[in-house]
Amino acid sequence: MDKISISKNPCFGFCPTYTIDILKNGKIYLNAKDHVKNNLKGNYTSELTAEGKKTLASLNLTGLKEKYGERNISDLPSTDVEISFTGGTVQKTNDYGNHGTKELEKLYAFIDSLIENQKWEKVND
Repeated sequence: MDKISISKNPCFGFCPTYTIDILKNGKIYLNAKDHVKNNLKGNYTSELTAEGKKTLASLNLTGLKEKYGERNISDLPSTDVEISFTGGTVQKTNDYGNHGTKELEKLYAFIDSLIENQKWEKVND
């Protein structure tokens, strides 16, 4: 995996809204918009730990569908996931409700943990 981008989309309530990019080399970029843990807002950068790289590599994120979720229910949180694989293949997924697959749920928990526990360096906007 060369890059993974995750965008948490807004809802009418207090859904966290942000975009996070994790590069193959472990560099992390966070654009925190609204309702993000630790009151983060703005652009941040950090570095994935060896353990974090191992956790991310252990997830099976190949073969995801383009869309997940029950769209007849209004105002559920949603997440866009874009994965760039070595070789140029790009996989895009929209997960309405954030329960697409067990592996996606593990990915979201991993990202939540990163946002909450990572040491973030503020980048000038």
